[in-house]
Amino acid sequence: MERADVVVLGLGPAGASAAAEAARRGCRVVALDRKREPGLPVQCAEFVPGMIGVEIERLAHAVRQPIEAMHTYVEGDPPDVQARFPGFMLDRARFDAMLVAEAARRGAHCMFGRRVRRITNAGRVEVSDGSAWDAAVIIGADGPRSVAGGAIGQENKALVETRQIARVVMWLCGDAAAGLSGHHVVLEGGDAEVTE
Repeated sequence: MERADVVVLGLGPAGASAAAEAARRGCRVVALDRKREPGLPVQCAEFVPGMIGVEIERLAHAVRQPIEAMHTYVEGDPPDVQARFPGFMLDRARFDAMLVAEAARRGAHCMFGRRVRRITNAGRVEVSDGSAWDAAVIIGADGPRSVAGGAIGQENKALVETRQIARVVMWLCGDAAAGLSGHHVVLEGGDAEVTE
């Protein structure tokens, strides 16, 4: 059994950010994730609204493309259409890896391929590889079927399926335009249409 000030369960954006901040403040941090590498497989949204993105400089390295509109579908409800909803689509694997690297740079011990078996009433985190961690603080950022949530009787069992379709504007120029100079291509849901 080992000891840490903080054990973080899950190394997605919330967990990696919490681990980085706790380590920055001088805590001995152990962060565990059941995945083998940061951000893969992608399980969550990749969209960041423009108003948030302008405040987070480090997003620039993970931006895949800008978007300008969003249609959101939640199960059987009618779509929520936002004709002007600027933002960015992120490469979540790259973004998550950047956040984990920052947590490690600040001193958090980040471990992947570690499935938490259970959290005891005494607050011990028992891992499938036989290791165990005692900590003053346990941060549960381990997703919708959270082991941490289950340990306190708050496991999230209600999941909602959503779909978001973004409109991307791509300007073509030079050889890439192939005779379409001055036009743009609007891609919605995988379909392309050329407009003036």
